Formats: sequence, C-alpha cells, structure tokens
Amino acid sequence: MDQGRLLEGQAAAQRQAGRGDGVRRARRVKDGAPSAEGTARLLDADGLRAARRLLARKYTWQFWLTDVPAMVVRLGKRPHVGIAISF
Repeated sequence: MDQGRLLEGQAAAQRQAGRGDGVRRARRVKDGAPSAEGTARLLDADGLRAARRLLARKYTWQFWLTDVPAMVVRLGKRPHVGIAISF
C-alpha cells in the first residue's frame, strides 16, 4: 500500500470514529501533558536590555558563550524582541 492511500485511509477512519474533520495533523502536545496558566507580554527596548542583563548575571560565561558567536553571525545586532512570561 502506498503512503497516499495509507494517509487517506487514516483520515477516513478518523472521520468515521467522529474525531475531527478527517484531516491528518501532527500533534504538538500529547494528550494528558501537564499545562499551566500564565500571561506573556512583549518587552520594549529597556525591558529587553534588563532581561539580557539578568540572564548574563545568572548564567555568566554560559550566556556569553552563546551570545557572542550569535552576535558575530548577526553582524553585531542584538535580538529585537523579548517576551516575558509569568505563571
């Protein structure tokens, strides 16, 4: 049986079982996986600078080991977006 027929058969089986519209999609999160409620916000330039300073202080050489080569690849540009997530 070729791959196209196999996927077609699986979609038909899902439709028949009443699970969705029969379109085969990859699951990103397993059923029953733990979840948490929280909020996220985009940081402005000052907030991003403060977050990077905190990360550099906490992770010291590990932060610099990843940040400096990334900065070289980006031709000196720093990331423009930061996201603060609170749980």
